[in-house]
Amino acid sequence: MKTSKTQAIESILIETYKRHYGCHEVTIGFGSAVNGRVDYMVMDSKGIIRCFEIKVSKSDFRSGNINSFEGDMNYYVLPQELFEEVKNEVPDFVGVYVCDEQYRYITSVKKAKRQKITPERRLELTQYLARSLSREAALYQELKNGHTVPTLKKKIKELTKERDAKEKQCNDAWRELNDIMRDVEELFGQSFLDVLPEKAKIRRDERRRKIREKNSLKL
Repeated sequence: MKTSKTQAIESILIETYKRHYGCHEVTIGFGSAVNGRVDYMVMDSKGIIRCFEIKVSKSDFRSGNINSFEGDMNYYVLPQELFEEVKNEVPDFVGVYVCDEQYRYITSVKKAKRQKITPERRLELTQYLARSLSREAALYQELKNGHTVPTLKKKIKELTKERDAKEKQCNDAWRELNDIMRDVEELFGQSFLDVLPEKAKIRRDERRRKIREKNSLKL
């Protein structure tokens, strides 16, 4: 699932290159021959292709995922602080754009070196871009017609999974607290609530009230 930072950078790229033919998540290859995916690809009126890889954390940058630098010009797009940490790891031919702290715009800090692409490969990349644009057109039409967009369904599924994981963590923590309460009662011969300081009791009651309110909203 994309982070809010990744989505913000995508929006900046769309705005920056709005006069180009561009699309996000351009898959390289067809069928079983798929070999990576470009985070954002654009082509200008002269046929020059630019590929962008968006990275928002050091672990993301070093994840080992394929960086699909297939274009005439290829770039990383990074937060400023991440660039300072990994700038010595950027390949010589790859350019870099950095994003400001508020994720409002990008600035070039390293120029890309133009790569040689065969006419056959350029045609293939153009086909991949056209296929991805066709995908986005289909999604737009579904949204326009009021149909359920597959990407929204996927996001709902991911959010539901995340919610279930957090609920499990809460339940585990509650069971652990109950075990502690029993241990306290055995150790002191008093109810856990009698041993608990008054301020802690107030905080506990406030948390319980919020949980009840939250559960009532779900119902």
